[in-house]
Amino acid sequence: MAFEETVAALQKTLNSKGITIFATIDHKKAAEAVGENMQPATVLIVGNPKVGTALMQENPRLAIELPLKILIYEDGKTVNIRYEKIAAIAEKYHIKQNFATAEKIDAAMQQLIKLAIEK
Repeated sequence: MAFEETVAALQKTLNSKGITIFATIDHKKAAEAVGENMQPATVLIVGNPKVGTALMQENPRLAIELPLKILIYEDGKTVNIRYEKIAAIAEKYHIKQNFATAEKIDAAMQQLIKLAIEK
């Protein structure tokens, strides 16, 4: 799947599952605006406040890490998707009470990414 198709498929899948896309950052377009060039790279800033709020209630400092970020980038001719697991980040903030929520978020995000790229 081509880069633009991958971004569009991921956006469509996330939207269809009730995940809010708060922002889309097109790094290549920003680079071109200042006369630079780079491979395609887009970051989707996504989340579901109904789910993520519990993590921030347990430790308000975790709010710097949310919403979640998904990077879609092209490396040569290969399109890649990178998602940093919130469970690993939650450990850094000593989340204990809602750690299972973080793990569920990661499982859901990985499932949605897989669903998007298989279409």
